[in-house]
Amino acid sequence: MHRKTVLKIFERFLEVQQNGRYMLEEDLHEIIFKMNSSTNQVSFNDHNLWILDEKIAYHQYISSDKQFNEVEVIQSDSTQAADVFIYNQKFAFGEAKDSIVFFEFKRPMRSNFTNEEKDLGSQIMKYVFTLMESKAKDYKGRYVNINESTPKFGYIICDYDKDLEKHLKRVGYKVSSKNTLFKYEEGVNLFIEIMNYEQLLEDANLRHRAFFKELGIDGI
Repeated sequence: MHRKTVLKIFERFLEVQQNGRYMLEEDLHEIIFKMNSSTNQVSFNDHNLWILDEKIAYHQYISSDKQFNEVEVIQSDSTQAADVFIYNQKFAFGEAKDSIVFFEFKRPMRSNFTNEEKDLGSQIMKYVFTLMESKAKDYKGRYVNINESTPKFGYIICDYDKDLEKHLKRVGYKVSSKNTLFKYEEGVNLFIEIMNYEQLLEDANLRHRAFFKELGIDGI
């Protein structure tokens, strides 16, 4: 499916539907990467990770909604499952540099977060501590350690309202130049960024506008 078509479908999924409800986060997740699968099961041309970030297409391993005890490059007993887990973006950080990346999706226009759920980064932190207790394999198949110094990145896609934004600022999040919220957890070398779906779609459109224009299919 052409990228412009994918972005149009993604945009429609963000709109309120005929039943007056919004699509579930699972529906948007499936557009980006098939759930309960990994790079061993999904080919390069059959996912749309470029919606999140073009660099993510060049990864060693990705799993989508798979429990850590089912992830091939991790030795863990944990039943936790990140929406998207990426291990070792070697093209972004260099052949010998390991890193881990998480993406979490919340239901579009959700507003009924409990007090505990409002701390959106806590879920990412749980993943981080779980993986630091586990073992991972590098691209040569040898075990390596995920520790405090390993670069870690967590991205949360969530339509936050003013009340939730105020709460996040109170617990240490700051506003970026792109109007996203970010926080750095120095003790575990973790960068967390929170953006809404509209920002995600706008960034994806901007990255592809020149490309679409060159093909004569501009107008997004």
